[in-house]
Amino acid sequence: MITIRKLAKLPVATRRRKIVRLLESFERDRQWPDSTYREGLAGVLEADVELPPAVRDAAAGLRGDSQADMPRVANDLRHRLMQYLGLAPGEWDLLPPAGSAATQARPVSPLAHVELYLESIRSPFNLGSIIRTAAAFGIERIGISDDCPSVDHPRVQRSAMGAVDLVQICRRPLEALAETSDASCFALEFGGRPCFELVYPRRGVLMLGSEELGLSPNALALARETISIATSGRKASLNVGVACGIALAAWQDSLAKGQPQPGWP
Repeated sequence: MITIRKLAKLPVATRRRKIVRLLESFERDRQWPDSTYREGLAGVLEADVELPPAVRDAAAGLRGDSQADMPRVANDLRHRLMQYLGLAPGEWDLLPPAGSAATQARPVSPLAHVELYLESIRSPFNLGSIIRTAAAFGIERIGISDDCPSVDHPRVQRSAMGAVDLVQICRRPLEALAETSDASCFALEFGGRPCFELVYPRRGVLMLGSEELGLSPNALALARETISIATSGRKASLNVGVACGIALAAWQDSLAKGQPQPGWP
């Protein structure tokens, strides 16, 4: 970690960006410097008279004695400084408190035997978002059609937030899904049964289609059930990544409540 003395000697523009990176590292690692270092960092920012008063006032919060306050103090200061510098905010995960149940080792996900199949998802951002969502729910396998973006695409990597390495992703045509899958397929599409009203099997495939056209007729023909998300607002549709998360939450909720539907694995 750079010393306060060295930080103060950096060129102004470099110093400001360095402080943004410092604050970001404190937040990500949840390792807060001692009061002496925080006092020095606050002093460097307060001495930078070209900064807006809101940034310098936020810097004063670093002098607080409570470590519990530091995450919010550092986050607020970092975003104010980034706004002044014209830097775009990062797409971070919402981090649970250290030591909470969410940060402990988790049991095998109830959705470990559920697979996603993505047909003609065109947006790299949407693909990355779905991969991230799948990893959060414990999905272990995702099949993607040949016309989906590469998982190496920078926007896929950015929106997936590291989840590309947590899920097995393979390209496979729809025909291969029909030939090899021994599980029930569910199509997420308009006009189906409300997704929270179903009782789902432990093993299955959730199919999602193109942002513009939805699933193809051939994909719909594979589905044992078509499911939909009931909405009540003035907008009739949802982003495909958001819709995926809602459908997986419905499936997980169903398994948590009881036994799968009779006759299904």
